[in-house]
Amino acid sequence: METIHAISDLFFAQITSLSFQYHRCSHTKKTIEIHLLTLIQYEKQPYLLFQIQLNQLREARSEKMRYSALHSCLWVMFLLLFHALNVDGNSKGAIQGAKWKPLCTLTADANKVYNRALKLQTLITDYTKAATKLAVEAVAAAQKMQNAEAHAAAIGLVAEIREQLKSKQPEIARCYKVAVETLAFISYTHGRIAEFLEIMGHNRGATNYGCLAKLSSPTSTTTDTAAALLSTCKIKPDDITAGSEPTAVLKMSGFDGMTHSTGLDNSILTSTGNENCVLTSATAADLNSDTGPQEDIPFANGYFLKHQTNTARTNHPINSLSKQASGLPNKGQNQQYVRLWDKYVQLEGWETSFKAGFSKTDAEALKQSTAVKTAIRNIIDNKSGAYEDNKENEAIKQLVEKLFKPGEDNYT
Repeated sequence: METIHAISDLFFAQITSLSFQYHRCSHTKKTIEIHLLTLIQYEKQPYLLFQIQLNQLREARSEKMRYSALHSCLWVMFLLLFHALNVDGNSKGAIQGAKWKPLCTLTADANKVYNRALKLQTLITDYTKAATKLAVEAVAAAQKMQNAEAHAAAIGLVAEIREQLKSKQPEIARCYKVAVETLAFISYTHGRIAEFLEIMGHNRGATNYGCLAKLSSPTSTTTDTAAALLSTCKIKPDDITAGSEPTAVLKMSGFDGMTHSTGLDNSILTSTGNENCVLTSATAADLNSDTGPQEDIPFANGYFLKHQTNTARTNHPINSLSKQASGLPNKGQNQQYVRLWDKYVQLEGWETSFKAGFSKTDAEALKQSTAVKTAIRNIIDNKSGAYEDNKENEAIKQLVEKLFKPGEDNYT
């Protein structure tokens, strides 16, 4: 856009000096037309009004008509340049603080998710440890009591614990997998966002005109030092320690506060006095030669998908998400965020499943347990195979009902 400024100065000087001799020299008319067409071509905008005035200039028959058409062209050219200057002021602006703040908060969420993924693995370990401890205690108690009923009760308890752990193994395997997958997705997203914020935060000049506006005010057009801009973000991961702190942006309902869904467009850029960030520029030459990038640039893992003209991309909201019968919704450039959210939802589900820990089965459930009856029958009757509820096993059923009754004085 700086080139436009230089061209405009040249055109105003040349056209003004040429206007008084327009009617005297035939090649002068052609020169003015070339200048005006060059300006239109550079701007690459089909300004209908400008074309109309230019056509009138070409078709003018009298001196009076030529002067009138020329002055109209000059005036329209001024409006065109004024428009270019206004667009320029908003096409390189810093990203509004309110728009990039959720990304900053999400980096802090990432550290919480690291801790929660580790905590989930700890919950699983604690679950199996508690089950094993209960089994050992049952055997130890039977050894201490030194009677047949105590040993039978211990055998039944251990069998039930083993059955519970066996049935829980598929869940434990899926749970471990989700913990690892969630770590992978949040780490990838964390790194992409952190890199984006660091590049944008450090790309500033001595006058504080940069790529990220302050967070202190949603309407602030000024930036700050990189340290001040990123002081509330968690650019680098902390040491991972098992924890269960809730997240602020990443929620079961979606990415809370991440409401901008159409990529990087001029509506989220600050304007007045902040037109120096080439990374947000809508001028092709600022980004890559004279044609600009041929594909959209996925800033911040695609959340600020940037087209070379800063036009809004397809609407892909992620602040509110839900699973559908046909699978996760397709969110285009935000697909990685959606996949992260899906893993997080599973993580929370497994947290709930294992948070209560392993609990001892109550007396009524032990009396009904096929695993308990099978283990006691196979030891007492020296048999193999699963217990069946029939007359032959009536004595085993009565023994189990006698062994497992509610109360501290019984074997439960």
